[in-house]
Amino acid sequence: MLLRTMAVLCLTAASLSSENRATVTGRVTDPTGAAVPGAVVTLRARDGAHQRTAVSDTDGRYRFENLPQAEYLLEAQARGLQTMQAGTLWVESDGAATRDIDLDVARVRTHVVVTASGTAQTTEETAKAFDVIDATEIGRRAEFSIIESLRTMPGLRVSQLGGPGSFMRVHTRGLRAFDTSVLIDGFRVRDVSAQQGDAT
Repeated sequence: MLLRTMAVLCLTAASLSSENRATVTGRVTDPTGAAVPGAVVTLRARDGAHQRTAVSDTDGRYRFENLPQAEYLLEAQARGLQTMQAGTLWVESDGAATRDIDLDVARVRTHVVVTASGTAQTTEETAKAFDVIDATEIGRRAEFSIIESLRTMPGLRVSQLGGPGSFMRVHTRGLRAFDTSVLIDGFRVRDVSAQQGDAT
């Protein structure tokens, strides 16, 4: 009986190892083509069942082994460089995939994307529209205040109650002023004197 149990365990382990022989490899480089050591590469299954993390070596190479068959999202990030989503890739149960990642120089920009989907998605696959105004664009327009920067955003209506330094209201897609949240460093700004607690 003991020998039979051991034989079943050995066969089960062999079958599991044969099902998870897939590998994903690649190389992380910067805009000049040089290797990026120490980059954190994340491989996330689209259904959320699996997630692996690897760190690139001195040659910028990363490797994932013993992966189950699935569709994955690949992402890499390194200090001083932008986080890069290398898109999706399908991994066969006994196959090997290669995907190189080129990281661009980091800019002063933060993207926070919240989706209603139950599965992982790339930024390009999200149904919600969002706009980003970076320092380069603000400098090119010679704008000196948040009010002026927001006026050109589609879907926003900015009302200033007086001259420079006076109160302002931001209406998003026709909604009321207190339906628009203003956050600084992740914390919501509220006017304690306002009845609705908005950010007028």
